[in-house]
Amino acid sequence: MGDRLNLYRKPNLEKESLQNEQLLHDLDEAYEAWQLALHHFNQALDPDAVDDAIYLLIAAEKRYEGLLRIARRKHLAVAMGGEISSRSGKVGITTGNGHTASR
Repeated sequence: MGDRLNLYRKPNLEKESLQNEQLLHDLDEAYEAWQLALHHFNQALDPDAVDDAIYLLIAAEKRYEGLLRIARRKHLAVAMGGEISSRSGKVGITTGNGHTASR
C-alpha cells in the first residue's frame, strides 16, 4: 500500500513543480511589464499619454503584486538575486530577475 501512495504523490510533486515554474515565468513577465509601464509613464508628455500610462502602470503593479501574493501563499520565497525556493526547502528554482516575496 505504501508504494501505491508514492505513485500518487510523485505526479502531484511534478505538477506542483511545473506550477511553480509557471508562476516564476509569470512573475518575470509581470515584472518586465511593470518596468515597461514605469518607463512609459516617465516618458509621457501629453496629458492623455500620462493618463494612459497611469492606467497601464497601475494594472501592471496590481498583476505583479497579485503574483507575489500567490507565491507567498504557496510558501515560496523569491529573493533578490533571483532564487525562488520553498520555505520547507523542497523546491528550488532560479531566475535572472531580482524579485522579493516573503512569507
